[in-house]
Amino acid sequence: FVDGQWELHDTTGHGTFVASIIHRLLPDAQLYSYTAYRMHNGRGITLVRDIVESIDQAIADDVHVINMSLSLDSPEECEGMAWRDANRLLGEALERAASHGILLVTSAANNRSDEPLNPNWLPEGSPYVLSVGAYDRHGEIASFSYLDAHIFAPGRDVYSLHTRGRSVYNSGTSFA
Repeated sequence: FVDGQWELHDTTGHGTFVASIIHRLLPDAQLYSYTAYRMHNGRGITLVRDIVESIDQAIADDVHVINMSLSLDSPEECEGMAWRDANRLLGEALERAASHGILLVTSAANNRSDEPLNPNWLPEGSPYVLSVGAYDRHGEIASFSYLDAHIFAPGRDVYSLHTRGRSVYNSGTSFA
């Protein structure tokens, strides 16, 4: 689901990588892909409008879990809205999904910090979302992982399908 339409689309391989991990762990699960990432002026951005549309489509599709590896990082992503207004819209969408019994999971972020999760950082700061940090193969919190995640899982040097049938190693809280 991209821009309100159904089409195959994964410009970076990130979604394919995550979906392949989920499929390996839960081979009988039905996977839906809702893309809230697009190229804009030569760089990738996540627009709040796309995130909200994707969450609402997932609610309509009666999914059980929404995995989100995203955050609002730049003013362009807020589409001219004030940060608080964009976060309010995203927060309302997360609350709608949670009220439908959907488990919301997000990566905790790859900017190692020991600050507590800020409720204004969405989706990871939402009270409706479970944030996941990463640990390495030795069971230590990965050097890149945000430290105030709700749970931790393997996220360093994860092997999975990327694009065009290639498998690669990758690291990040998205893959935990």
